[in-house]
Amino acid sequence: MNINCKYFITICLAIIFNSAIQAQNPEGLWKNIDDDGNAKSVIRITVDEGVLSARVVKFLPSASIKSCEKCQGDEKGMSLLDIDLLEGLRQHDGTWKGGQILNPKTGKRYKALVSFEDEHTLNVRGYIGKPIFGKSYHWKRVVETPDNAQ
Repeated sequence: MNINCKYFITICLAIIFNSAIQAQNPEGLWKNIDDDGNAKSVIRITVDEGVLSARVVKFLPSASIKSCEKCQGDEKGMSLLDIDLLEGLRQHDGTWKGGQILNPKTGKRYKALVSFEDEHTLNVRGYIGKPIFGKSYHWKRVVETPDNAQ
């Protein structure tokens, strides 16, 4: 097999793999993971009429923030179970963007990007201005059972 054929096969496999990741559906349950590797809560992602949103459905034992004390307006002091963490994202080329993410520590909302890192991991990024000026978190897919499907 010549070198050109090997490159062609490699490129085709990369395109197929990338298309498979882009076609994945983010709907369902996810655990958000902090910088120390601790799962803080279970979050349900839904897509309604092409718009992605996400809300906490269960706090895990390592959750230290359960309400948004620094939020403004009607959300001030509300339980995170009652506030959309992600809202208004639409899919563009395999990435969900154009919406916002809430940082419950600061009560501020930032621009957001959500993309699949692999079939079981989401890269959730909040940023100001350009995506390079932000922070990413990894959310791990949860297998739904009658106990955790709320």
